[in-house]
Amino acid sequence: MTVVESLESSFPVTAISMLTGIPRSFIYYKRNISHHRKSRVPDSVVKDVVRISTERVTYGYRRVWALLRNSGLVVNIKTVRRIMKMNNLSLPSSNTRTVQ
Repeated sequence: MTVVESLESSFPVTAISMLTGIPRSFIYYKRNISHHRKSRVPDSVVKDVVRISTERVTYGYRRVWALLRNSGLVVNIKTVRRIMKMNNLSLPSSNTRTVQ
């Protein structure tokens, strides 16, 4: 893409698009990979979730969320699930129901 960026200053985008076969919208779209979105979850909440999950390895996100709620920390259950998933602390799903 650096060739296209160097040509942008001397040629119109339409001409570059026609010559290279790259859509104009792709040339205009400048993705900024270096800027990541800052997490809205405080680090203390992440540390608490990780601490509880490592202490009680059989607890899933619902029980971890209940412990946090009972300790007075207001956190959304989806946030707890996402934190556990990002840190590979989620338990494997148990979809092995026996039907008799």
